Amino acid sequence: MIIGTTHFRQTDDCQGDIEKIINSKKIYIVATHTTNDRLVQLLNAVHENGYFQLVSFEYDTPLFFYCNELSDSKVHVSYEVAGRSENGNTVNMILRIHNDGEAYLNHNWETVRLVNCETRSWFDLEKNIAPGQSVDVMISYEKGSDSVFRLENEYGLICEDSEIVLESDN
Repeated sequence: MIIGTTHFRQTDDCQGDIEKIINSKKIYIVATHTTNDRLVQLLNAVHENGYFQLVSFEYDTPLFFYCNELSDSKVHVSYEVAGRSENGNTVNMILRIHNDGEAYLNHNWETVRLVNCETRSWFDLEKNIAPGQSVDVMISYEKGSDSVFRLENEYGLICEDSEIVLESDN
């Protein structure tokens, strides 16, 4: 257990606490009275050095999980095609994303999108998808080619199983 000694505001000297966190392979972080301005330096450091996930948000108190290896991520997803149609050269699909992991998808301190790996176009997700919940995302892609999609936040991949290949039926 590491007891923090400061906030992580832009003006705070919190390098010692940050070093303890990012030098840990895996660590849970409890944060109280949390606002974005109180987490600025922490958010920058953890995203530069690993993966930062929200695992609980009881009583307005976030419990975060930080790991420096993607294989230790608490985010896990699976996909289901919930609907499909074609319009000319475009495939339209409702893709159901199941949050099978222990952490929230697209929590308040990140922006997760379903990204088309070829075109880099993206589809936004709802916020705060809790473990065990699912969300439907309407996507479109060009007919006649396989399309690869994956979940990414503004820093890159969020979990090892985030990629899905949608095969075209030519």
